[in-house]
Amino acid sequence: MNNICLNCGIVCKANAHTITCDGCQGILHIACVGLSENDVKITRAKSRSIKVVCYTCNNNMAQYKDFKTLISSLQIEFTTAIEKLKEDFDTQLATLRSALHEDQRSPSNQFEEIVNEVMERQNRKQNLIIFGVEEQPQISTNNNNQRSAIDKSAVENILQLVRPDADVSGIKIQRLGRFSQQNPGNKPRPIRVILNDELEVQKFIRNAKVLKSNVNYNNITLSFDRTPKQNASYRQVKEQLGIRISNGETNLRIKYINGSPKIVSNVRGLRSKISNFYNSVSELINVDIIALTETWLASDISNTEFLPHDFVVYRKDRDLQAMGVSRGGGVLLGINNTLKSSALDLSYLGDIVPTIDVVGVKLLSVKQELILIVLYVPPQVSVHEFQLFLEALSRIDIQENNKILICGDFNIPDFTLGKINQFTLSLNNFQSFLNLEQHNNVQNKYHHILDLVFSNIECKVEASDFNFVDDDVHHPSLCIVIKSVIPLDQSFPINNLEQYDFRKANFPVLYDMLYSCNWDFLDTDGSVDEICSLFYAKLHEIFDLAVPKFKIKLSTNRRQYPPWFNQEIRNAIRTKYSLHKLYKKYKTAHYYNLFKFHRSKCKVLIQNAYRMYMRKIENNISIDPKSFWMFLHNKKGSTRIPGLMRYDDRELSCPQAIVNAFAHHFSNVYIKSDCLAPFCTTNETAAQLSVTITSLSEKDILLALKNCKNTFTSGPDGIPSFLLKDCAYISL
Repeated sequence: MNNICLNCGIVCKANAHTITCDGCQGILHIACVGLSENDVKITRAKSRSIKVVCYTCNNNMAQYKDFKTLISSLQIEFTTAIEKLKEDFDTQLATLRSALHEDQRSPSNQFEEIVNEVMERQNRKQNLIIFGVEEQPQISTNNNNQRSAIDKSAVENILQLVRPDADVSGIKIQRLGRFSQQNPGNKPRPIRVILNDELEVQKFIRNAKVLKSNVNYNNITLSFDRTPKQNASYRQVKEQLGIRISNGETNLRIKYINGSPKIVSNVRGLRSKISNFYNSVSELINVDIIALTETWLASDISNTEFLPHDFVVYRKDRDLQAMGVSRGGGVLLGINNTLKSSALDLSYLGDIVPTIDVVGVKLLSVKQELILIVLYVPPQVSVHEFQLFLEALSRIDIQENNKILICGDFNIPDFTLGKINQFTLSLNNFQSFLNLEQHNNVQNKYHHILDLVFSNIECKVEASDFNFVDDDVHHPSLCIVIKSVIPLDQSFPINNLEQYDFRKANFPVLYDMLYSCNWDFLDTDGSVDEICSLFYAKLHEIFDLAVPKFKIKLSTNRRQYPPWFNQEIRNAIRTKYSLHKLYKKYKTAHYYNLFKFHRSKCKVLIQNAYRMYMRKIENNISIDPKSFWMFLHNKKGSTRIPGLMRYDDRELSCPQAIVNAFAHHFSNVYIKSDCLAPFCTTNETAAQLSVTITSLSEKDILLALKNCKNTFTSGPDGIPSFLLKDCAYISL
């Protein structure tokens, strides 16, 4: 057996005081371990629960505990997966047994029905259904030719309005259903229109929205000619949609995907989901930049309606009137106010190619500047327009050490697939000219990449686990991590880092000192400023003896949650982020499922709290209008001083320089007096500094002090209003 001490490495003598490690059975000097005689007696007892281990065994045990924790999580994950597989197998087995029990038809009959359904759908692809065309009740039911002629003329007028360039002379029409002259008030029967090509049907359906803007045809709708089974499937999906909406889900609609009706989320545009977007952004932590495309915003929506005051918003809304459309487009950048940012002038790009929306920002960091550009390229943009846009964008003023990041919806799936065409060649030339690299490899549901991220700096792009709204199947949310940019602290300096905490004041001592103080020293000759300084110096001397102080926290990372974020919501947010860190560390489905559960829980809690908050404001608007105006002011305005501004052709980023620029700009609204003479020493001085007050009695002052609110909030002088109210008679 080795008698060398595991700690000091010296050979242990036979009579030396030693102890054995319960882990590796090695020898340790008691002096090296630092145990007392009583501790040694306890460790040498026969029946003991205390173990003695060396430093090496202790570290191994710590690693073993981490490994044991990981094994336990994997066991839970494995057990959960086995139970889910068993449950799915039992469900599928029960479904098959039920189908075999209920459907006793032969396989040949089922195959025949499927073939007939496919043929019926194929035959109906060239048909178009028109709803809402009025019938003529005064025409006899026997005169079908006259009725058909009138219907055909009406259908031709409708189709010509939808597509003026279409040839509708050879169409065939048919009213569906039996005409009843006894019920003229019933809805008009739909008309089936038989066209020559199914592509023509799709074009008419796509352009049918023009009927809504026409007063004479705004009740006319166009639809595909679907089979009874297709209609039954649609009704079933519609019932499911009604159930999900009644359960509180929003922004849902029915969309045909591969010929089948599906319930999807309406994620394009922010107009219909402003409150949900605002709440989702408010719960985010450590997010510096938010980039959005297809915002569908207009000038009637302010920035603070969908983003908190923590962000400075730069956006480019689509000029709907110039484009001749009613909605669509638009890009946006939200920059955290801890970053210094200024807008890039990219208006010339809109003059060259108005169909492409683009917005740019310049970020200032300690080491370099970052040029950040977000753009949206609509699918209908021509090759010529795209080439003109890239050529103009490549002429942007970029310094040698500037870093660039250009991201957005390019709608060019062929670029990442390696296909060669005019679009991909132009984009490759643009990328090579600016020495950029494409970093996004996150595919959408259809295995395409429409959102591209070009940059000349190191960045990591992955699918985001935190979505503002439900993901679009074509555009999954992305998380871009930029490692080269170091944010600057933009907190404006505060002279007083401490304030009096009147909530913990010793009020008997405070009021006694204020009452017993001799204020005769104020009746001296001197300027108003000197007397005021003496008054505040005495007050602060008394406050220091009776009121404790507390330090002001100036952390820029402090979260400013909306008023409806209660403590339960804040705890749920912290739990969600803790689970997300564990998932990122261990990459197990167990932690990811827990994270998903708490992510959904946060959304439900926030939606319910916001709904209750809004209901409370609406119900109490007559008795508590202040809460309503506070909410409105918070949504419409912001009082934050910008972190970067231009003044007199100078770019200012220093807080003191920005404040001085504001003071210089507004200096023309007041007159600065050079007179520093004592107050009212001469008639001339009094005329220069006088403020005319007709009469001011002690009663007026007492009445004004009594109307002060009983609040602990202090003004610029650090004196709360409740103290002025309580000490009204003392101060006079």
